[in-house]
Amino acid sequence: MLKVPLIRLIKAVEETARDDESEFLNDGLKAKRNRIMKILYKADDEDISNILKDFGKVKDITILENRSINEMQKDETKRIFEAVDFNAAESAVTRIPYKQKVNKFTPYFRKFKYFYEQLQQMTPSEVNIFAKNFLEKCEIIEIRSWNVEQAITMFNSLNSDGMPPFGCRYNIGAALRKIR
Repeated sequence: MLKVPLIRLIKAVEETARDDESEFLNDGLKAKRNRIMKILYKADDEDISNILKDFGKVKDITILENRSINEMQKDETKRIFEAVDFNAAESAVTRIPYKQKVNKFTPYFRKFKYFYEQLQQMTPSEVNIFAKNFLEKCEIIEIRSWNVEQAITMFNSLNSDGMPPFGCRYNIGAALRKIR
């Protein structure tokens, strides 16, 4: 979920004029971009500028490790995280043989693509507002456990707290990692 706003924020910074009127918008876009990069790539302030100069550096960062024995495309989310933009993600992900149009992609990428298309329709100012609300109203939770089943149970328990969808903080994702 965080990768799409990050891609759109990076593009919005490039699209926004470099004049006095747009200075506050640019600062806001950059601040939200940096905050997402800190969460997504566990980056320090110094790391962010290095990553922006050479996005290939994120390949050395283990963001999410999927050790499921049931999934055929375990590395799909990793490929999306490592992509510099949407086109790079689209060329890196798995294509399912004999499928057409959007169905040729895995469910991970189809959701990513849908969210990306929705944010592409927004102006930089709208992206700034969306990112602000997204970061303020969503909780990113990392769950670490000795076994994957326990982590999944914890995630499901947190994600289905029975609270109404408005006026509460959302648990939108959790990185499942096995402690070595």
